[in-house]
Amino acid sequence: MKDVEVTINKFKAVNKADILLNGITVLSGVNSSGKSTISKLLYYTFKYANEFETIVKETIEEKLDAIDSFAFRLSYESKGFGDEYGELKKLFHIYNSNDITLEHKKETLLKLLNKSKDLFNTEPKVKDNQNTFSKDRYIQIVKNLLHTTEDKSLHDYFDDIINLVQKIFAEADKLLENRDYLIFKNFLEEKLGCSIDSSIHVNEYGYSFVGDNVKAIPIMEYIQQVIYIDTPMIIGAVSALATDYWEDLDLLLQKKSIPTFKKAFSEMMENIIHGETSYDEDTMHMYRYHRMDGKVFDLFDSATGIKSFSILQMLLNNGSINKNTLLIIDEPEAHLHPQWIVEYARLIVLMHKHIGTKFFIASHSTDFVSAIKYIATKESCLESLSYYLSEEDKDNPYTYNYRSLNTDIEPIFESFNKSFSLIEEYGADNA
Repeated sequence: MKDVEVTINKFKAVNKADILLNGITVLSGVNSSGKSTISKLLYYTFKYANEFETIVKETIEEKLDAIDSFAFRLSYESKGFGDEYGELKKLFHIYNSNDITLEHKKETLLKLLNKSKDLFNTEPKVKDNQNTFSKDRYIQIVKNLLHTTEDKSLHDYFDDIINLVQKIFAEADKLLENRDYLIFKNFLEEKLGCSIDSSIHVNEYGYSFVGDNVKAIPIMEYIQQVIYIDTPMIIGAVSALATDYWEDLDLLLQKKSIPTFKKAFSEMMENIIHGETSYDEDTMHMYRYHRMDGKVFDLFDSATGIKSFSILQMLLNNGSINKNTLLIIDEPEAHLHPQWIVEYARLIVLMHKHIGTKFFIASHSTDFVSAIKYIATKESCLESLSYYLSEEDKDNPYTYNYRSLNTDIEPIFESFNKSFSLIEEYGADNA
């Protein structure tokens, strides 16, 4: 049975593509033929199929928005009540953190509200010009939050808010349990910026989890984590304008190194780049390149080729890459010397062979395309390798079909050789 099958019909620049993800998948073709479109589609599909709770969190965020503001108000305006001020602030900080689970989020918010219910029905212990607490004011604030004109005590209003929170999280629990495809599809379309309708079908072990007639998202087995590297230039440069897959990669790179069986790979990369890279969390929060001669550099200022290998080195060192990882890489050769292109290709083959990591790679390099094949042949894992070539559809200009080549790379070379024809045309002496 095929592990993962991806079928795309008439989606952006892709007219038709039937792609298998069962080892090392290499796409080649002209610019604007949809390679990055497929990469992003795979990234978001597998990321959120494996992180369904993230979708549920974002789904209920709008419903919790007003309550979030109220919780912040409670934590801030409890300062007149003495020690309880610090406790409520701590609870709000935990509740507002990004990496908290839904269950922990619910427990923390309910604890904050219950403590506030009792606290705000008493008089402040400290009265000064900074104290903004007023029970009548809070009654009006809560009435606005609940959209009600009914007159109740502040204590009873807190009970109404607590009941509302419990109802919202009960809905979230139901969404998590059912893993409904519709909210997954809507979320995926928002990330991709367009409708997928019946254009996309993705199967794992023959079971469709994206496409027509899908009702629920299963727990993923073959691919449980996805990492997308479209440029090594993000190292140390992630900003507020960064894409979410840059931010996700940056967070993975900041994980602490752990002793793993992948040490041999790290040492292999040390010999290539003559050093090792680490994230300096304790001082400047910077990526440091430690060269073998003892000199240390900010990785942001280091050569782009160093960055390319450093990303793999750090991901291996901190255990982020394993047998259930899909590593998507756009044009890994773009910043590498031909010798390092071959070294990078060798690492990919060996990581797949010895770790089981899956790869989806877009490449324009004859060196890379051929190196992957010949090294995979030598390492006896050619059966895990598959190539696809984008070709413009004759009936639909500006859209492309992806032809499966298995391990035949000659059609890719033929497409690359068109550049030589252009050199002859533009460089010929017609005098």
